Amino acid sequence: MEDIELYKLDVAGFKKDIARRDTLLAEQAHALKSYPEEIEALRASHSRLLAEISRCRTEANGIVAERDKEIQRLEKVVGGLKHSISTNTRIEEAVGDEVFREMWSRIGWEVMNWCLANGAAKGGVINVESLRDDVRKELETGIPEYEKLILGGHRVHVVQALLARLLIREIFSDWCFGITEEQNSVLCALEKEFTRSSLQPAINTWRSSTSILLRTSLLTTPTTTILPGIVEQTIRLSLHMQTQRAQFRIFPSLSSSSPAAAAQEQDNGDELDIEEEMIWNSEDMEELSGEDESELEGAKVLIVAWPGIEKWGDEMGECCHIRNCVVRARVVCDVD
Repeated sequence: MEDIELYKLDVAGFKKDIARRDTLLAEQAHALKSYPEEIEALRASHSRLLAEISRCRTEANGIVAERDKEIQRLEKVVGGLKHSISTNTRIEEAVGDEVFREMWSRIGWEVMNWCLANGAAKGGVINVESLRDDVRKELETGIPEYEKLILGGHRVHVVQALLARLLIREIFSDWCFGITEEQNSVLCALEKEFTRSSLQPAINTWRSSTSILLRTSLLTTPTTTILPGIVEQTIRLSLHMQTQRAQFRIFPSLSSSSPAAAAQEQDNGDELDIEEEMIWNSEDMEELSGEDESELEGAKVLIVAWPGIEKWGDEMGECCHIRNCVVRARVVCDVD
């Protein structure tokens, strides 16, 4: 009897297990029926996402295309600005001393070659009476020893010195070459006023910046038929000098190359002539007559055939007390 009871219990357990398994199978079958619906829902969602991605990609491509067009436009604008800046600031960039040395020396040699090519030969005679009044006055007041120099074989140097004086007086006498008389008066007065209240480095920066703003209209081809190439080179050199923060000056002064000094000279009604008593200085002068420069100490300078260039301060317009001779003046001394 006990065995029968045990069998009954086992059968009941089996039935329960079968029922549990049937329930589990039914649940799984029901779950399997719902999977296709979920898959379809996922597929629909996936399709919607693909459509959204496609739309976003299209919008993004449009935005990128517009951005690329804007970049190209801006690149053209920047390129134009760079070219404009490069063109407009070429003259105001700090120019090395060697550039001024090469330019000024070349102009001096071209003037001398012009003198030689146009009859300023050794042994010639200058007919002072045939000269224009202003040229004759320039010769007599600026080169009082011209007769002695001509007899001594320095006729070409006399003519060169005369041309140098005329060139420099016309190009370097104003605050900046090419400005009107009214502009010259205003700018000289301004700089004179600034010297009373401002430091020299600040004035140098103002002078350079103002010249840069003015110089576009000043860089014009000269209309003169006399030495047009030399005149144009000299004009460009003067504008280079004026737009530097360091002060570059022609020395000895034919007409003052310092705007502030020029304003003072105008107030005093004075004019500084280079042919006032000058003594040989080996650091600033080069002798043209072939004399031994070591034996010229204390010698009187008879003529400055071609002036030099001096520089005050550095490229930033500071250290204004420091002077550097960029180009030595070419002179003839009295060795008698």
